[in-house]
Amino acid sequence: MVRLEGVAFHRQVPEVIYRCNRKYGKDTPPCNTPHLTEEEIKQMFLKALNALVDAKEETIENLQGLIETVCQTDSLDAEQERLEQELRIIAENLANLIRENASVALDQTEQAEKEKKLRTLYGEKHSRFQELEALIQEKNDTKEILTNFITKLEDLSGEQTEFREELWGGLVDHIRIDEKRSTVVFRGGIEITI
Repeated sequence: MVRLEGVAFHRQVPEVIYRCNRKYGKDTPPCNTPHLTEEEIKQMFLKALNALVDAKEETIENLQGLIETVCQTDSLDAEQERLEQELRIIAENLANLIRENASVALDQTEQAEKEKKLRTLYGEKHSRFQELEALIQEKNDTKEILTNFITKLEDLSGEQTEFREELWGGLVDHIRIDEKRSTVVFRGGIEITI
């Protein structure tokens, strides 16, 4: 409270609220999702977190099962290694074809057709190699997210009563809110509806 010449003013801290970006949309019907205060979101998170802590052992077991099954890359690694060898062989064959064409007089139409086939084959194999690389990276990223999630969850015990930024940042992916309920979606796909 601040006093100025006998008049009392109450300084109010502005309240942060969150609302849907389509709340007042011009091109779409307005969203009916209620706005939430920062405190309401924190309380939602704590309720969901406590539900997660209550089922901690089962959750950790399920997440470890996901790591052992969904996040395995052995077969993808083997296929990628095989493709890498095939790409090397195709590249060598292409280099040999170009070298031979430069040193010996050959039918250019036939040589161009052989080169085209090798380049097409190389392109197809390289495209699959890149797909595998992306899949392997995605699985490794998921494994890291789940492993970090397990580590943070293992460190929790008892009822969580205080909002902690590091838990929010390390555990929550997003929150879905509709008119009737809210769902906290944790990293790793665990959803708890409040």
